[in-house]
Amino acid sequence: MPNDDHLTQNELLDRYLNGELSSEQLLQLENSLKNDENLRHELDVLLLSRGKTNTQASNHEKEIYQQDIKDIKPKQKRSANIKTMLLPKFIFQWLLRVVGILCIALLGYGAFQFVNVNPDRIYDHQFIDYNLPINSVQAEMTVLDSLYMEKNYQGVIGSFQSQEEQSERDYFLAAISYMQSEQYEQAILLLMQLQQADQFSSGEQEFDEETDYYMALAYLKAGQIDNAIPLFEKIHQQPGHLFYPYVSQLTFWKLKLLEMKQ
Repeated sequence: MPNDDHLTQNELLDRYLNGELSSEQLLQLENSLKNDENLRHELDVLLLSRGKTNTQASNHEKEIYQQDIKDIKPKQKRSANIKTMLLPKFIFQWLLRVVGILCIALLGYGAFQFVNVNPDRIYDHQFIDYNLPINSVQAEMTVLDSLYMEKNYQGVIGSFQSQEEQSERDYFLAAISYMQSEQYEQAILLLMQLQQADQFSSGEQEFDEETDYYMALAYLKAGQIDNAIPLFEKIHQQPGHLFYPYVSQLTFWKLKLLEMKQ
């Protein structure tokens, strides 16, 4: 093969394989390859070398790809673990928000009750119109009984004051009539006398439980909260008490708020 002034034989073959030879150089090289066995051998070696290099490059790319896959899998696993960890955290945060809202609502309700609670509200909610028992109505009725059933409370008070002798029922009905007439101090006085009479009585105490409840209400309306609370507690602690269903825990809570405001 003719020698090139600037290119070695290997460089010339390399350019041949890269398609970088001019037409004249290409023609000369092809003629040389036909006649020169050593040159053809060198070209074959160069071709094999290039094929091995390409294969190594391909293998290297494959290794990089496999490594990328290995890197992706742990990341996916970590992502799944993060999601699993985030779910309980989300539930916990949601529960905290619910508890926070409930606390705010309870505080708001408590503040509202504290501002608005007063003896009149509790009294109006707790007061029950007293009606004579059926067996009492069927028995011989007195003038005072008739006046009470007619809701003539002033008439009941007048009749009670004019009687020389008064029964336990007369005391109790007169006390309720005082309460209906908004004379709570007088009602308390009569109920206390009725309580004292029951303590010394050996017979059946007919209005014992009624006296507990209505005296507590009379104390409440008269502003004597400290005297009202023990009577309400007495009723609430006795499930068999006649007025137990009317004294709830909410009643005590309101009374405590009322006591704090004093």
